[in-house]
Amino acid sequence: MSDTDLIKLYSQRILALAADIPHTERLSSPTATIRRRSPLCGSTVTVDIVLKDGRIAEFGQDVKACALGQASAAIAGAAMIGRNRAEVERAVMQFTTDATDEVLLPPVLRRLRGFLPGIAELDPDELA
Repeated sequence: MSDTDLIKLYSQRILALAADIPHTERLSSPTATIRRRSPLCGSTVTVDIVLKDGRIAEFGQDVKACALGQASAAIAGAAMIGRNRAEVERAVMQFTTDATDEVLLPPVLRRLRGFLPGIAELDPDELA
């Protein structure tokens, strides 16, 4: 496969993900809200969660981002319901410390690699 073919395939996948972002409604009574803005491109994502029994029971997001940011939001949004804080923190730390194929992540989270260049700046304490 040529580089051009890989770029075309990669671009099509990003656009497909960006067109299908789940949980795009903000929550009316979230347990927690976090807003992040990329210093590189200005993309902004605001996430609301409702926790029940220590797990994310509801997830909502407002995404104002480029195709890469939208694709990231689609992947993250699809993976969040049912996760607990430790699982989210572990995923953040694994992305922060090692973005190779050796990272043992659930398949849906593994797909985030390469979409989150600023993930190292995320403070795990802010996931509370």
